[in-house]
Amino acid sequence: MHVCLLTAGRPSEVIVGGEERFTISLGKWLLSQGHKVTIVSRKLFGVEVVEEPCDISTPNSYDKKNTIRRLQLPYPVFILAMLSTSMLLALSIISLNRKLKISIIHAQDTGYGGLAAIVAAKLLRIPVVLSSHGVRYYTVGNALKGSAAALCLPWEYWLDLFTSRFANIVVNVSSVGEKFFSVAIKKNKMRTIPIGIETSDFRADEEVGQTVRKNLGIQDDVLLGFVGRLAPEKNLFTLLDAFLEASNQAKKMKLLIVGTGPLESKLKSFSHDRGLDGKVVFTGVRSDVNRLLAALDIFLLPSFTEGCPTSLLEAMASENAIIASDIPSIREIVSSDNEAILVNPHDAEELEQAILKLYSNPKRRKELGRKAKNRAKQYDINIVNNEILELYKNLVAPRQISPRKKDSFS
Repeated sequence: MHVCLLTAGRPSEVIVGGEERFTISLGKWLLSQGHKVTIVSRKLFGVEVVEEPCDISTPNSYDKKNTIRRLQLPYPVFILAMLSTSMLLALSIISLNRKLKISIIHAQDTGYGGLAAIVAAKLLRIPVVLSSHGVRYYTVGNALKGSAAALCLPWEYWLDLFTSRFANIVVNVSSVGEKFFSVAIKKNKMRTIPIGIETSDFRADEEVGQTVRKNLGIQDDVLLGFVGRLAPEKNLFTLLDAFLEASNQAKKMKLLIVGTGPLESKLKSFSHDRGLDGKVVFTGVRSDVNRLLAALDIFLLPSFTEGCPTSLLEAMASENAIIASDIPSIREIVSSDNEAILVNPHDAEELEQAILKLYSNPKRRKELGRKAKNRAKQYDINIVNNEILELYKNLVAPRQISPRKKDSFS
């Protein structure tokens, strides 16, 4: 089977977002099962076909001098640019199909990547799967305010529902997506399949954790951490407010913020203005997340909205004590006071109290971490990705697919 994985992200760069990480992970796994995989993605101006996956095995730290500068376009202009990119992506897939027949297209969003996949699939008459890694319309809604929201959100809502109608299957990572797309498509056109992770890559390793702490200049402090994109939906200003108040009462406490994104400079300024220098460490993008998680005492995920957050699953597999938002998609993964402590994402004081509660109770941290690790086993990549592969096989069965033996991206 030749699977075309399509993402409107940029998996050839240092991987930041869950969609890009999922695309690379799924691609590698499909190769290991003997199938042919091509990843089609975008770059800033134009389209690129990724021939080799990004190497994320070597530890590195974020270096401002080496980051690609991104132009922040007004959102209506961004929409026009993405519509043009969608057509380029579709043409790229059609061109690819001439060289090696594609069995199925799997796009990683229901927006502009989804639009490209639908156009190409209909012209080529091949099956198309769209994945919703958290409802895109909700994520956009958290980023847009005022007149931009009033102007652009109706379009984004229409686009999500339009692409879903023409897909063979829409894969949701949580039931939140099912509820959203049910206004446009029937239940038999949807599947709920969570994200899978390499659970064996993540574990509680005290020696590794101590080495990471030493490298970061952190020794005896209780170390809290967030891993993810520094974007509005992640609710990081509330996190910093809660941490500020908690650290005033608990002096031996530090916070690690791992990742980059559009709010990075504002978050750093916010932290500096509130006197948190030395208490909050911004690492930037890191490819050794498994090592960083091994160093944490408490993992924090205060998001307003999520799909199936990869960082949460990785923290669970790393046996971290977890404080996360009490929202539907997270409640499907962990239950409050069992595998995690869940809090209202709009309530900084509740988050502060949860931090202080775990800060002073190492026994409770270990208990939560142990239960979270056990729960993480059901999200192992082999279990989850087999469901996706079976979905592909059911859609392309009439073509009598047989796996290829050569393992290489094209």
